[in-house]
Amino acid sequence: MQETSSNFTPPAPYSRHLAAAGLGVMGSVSGLVWFFNPSNFNFFPVCPLLNLTGFACPGCGLTRGFHALFHGDLATAMDYNALIPVFMLVFGLVAVSLASLAVRGKSLIRLEDSPKLLIGLFVLLVGFGVLRNLPVYPFTFLSKDGGGGGGGGGRSTFNAKTLKNPVATAPGSDRTSRF
Repeated sequence: MQETSSNFTPPAPYSRHLAAAGLGVMGSVSGLVWFFNPSNFNFFPVCPLLNLTGFACPGCGLTRGFHALFHGDLATAMDYNALIPVFMLVFGLVAVSLASLAVRGKSLIRLEDSPKLLIGLFVLLVGFGVLRNLPVYPFTFLSKDGGGGGGGGGRSTFNAKTLKNPVATAPGSDRTSRF
């Protein structure tokens, strides 16, 4: 009888092909985000949490933020999502690790070997997700929707007027945003 292991690891050539495919997908998606402005094209997905509940998730604004970052506009990228440097480091580490696995057959990091890193990232994401939805100054600046949830399912309430007057813009505002 053959033993089954709960820690299944694919053979080295198979994992190398998967890593190369993952790296190709990351590159392709990055190219799409660089080329097409997510605010102008509707084929980019919108956040399901924001659409269903009106609350912005920790990843809301990343597509538009990375588009701005790819075009050298760090201030706009940070305006879309304040955690974009953290996501940039994580995506960069994943890309380098996938490239290492595809070429050398060995990854730089193994997530199961670093639970403290995963727990820390989880706590950071949950904390940011909660803070960006609080309707209290200064946390309203963490979300393009003005914070506090009820952002209108993608309707932007954050603009130059809110900087001068902290009262959100009228619900019938013609400014829309996509995540």
